[in-house]
Amino acid sequence: MIAEQWNLPLAPQIQSFGLVLAGCEYRLTLRWLEAEEGGWVVDFQEPDKAEPILLGLPLVAGCDLLFPFAYQAYGGGLRLSSELPAGPDTLGTEVRLLFGAGMEEDFSALIAARDAAKADRHGEIMRDYAVCGFRARTAFEVRAAEVAREQEEHDQAMLALCADLLPLLDEMRGCTLMGELPEA
Repeated sequence: MIAEQWNLPLAPQIQSFGLVLAGCEYRLTLRWLEAEEGGWVVDFQEPDKAEPILLGLPLVAGCDLLFPFAYQAYGGGLRLSSELPAGPDTLGTEVRLLFGAGMEEDFSALIAARDAAKADRHGEIMRDYAVCGFRARTAFEVRAAEVAREQEEHDQAMLALCADLLPLLDEMRGCTLMGELPEA
């Protein structure tokens, strides 16, 4: 499962530091949230500009914290060393934060399934619109083609309506209204 594990150097206090995980640099910020559903949270940011990558990721026990973000390919998993959550005074001492490389094979099936589902959905969209006579490469182009077709139909209907009104307007030219207009 996990080929190697590294213990992240933490102390039970608010902290921010640079770190290299699986060859990528990050700035990690850990802080304790004193609230009913609070606890320790970690922010992942770009190392130089502090641009956010993941913000407010709760340090929950018993799972890989990065699993929901496997598509971003962090090159490993992030877990607590205990099945119990870290308290305000136990992070880095009794409960350690571990990063494990070699998790890619766990995610490969998930990533392949996601890519296959995207390809299937794209294929469905293309088949649906091919039946309608559209040729498009993306869903955006398909929607743009639909809007253009709807606008063309609307314009044709308006031209037909105007063509029907022209003879009536010609007949009314020079006519005057006799009597009073009814009140609305």
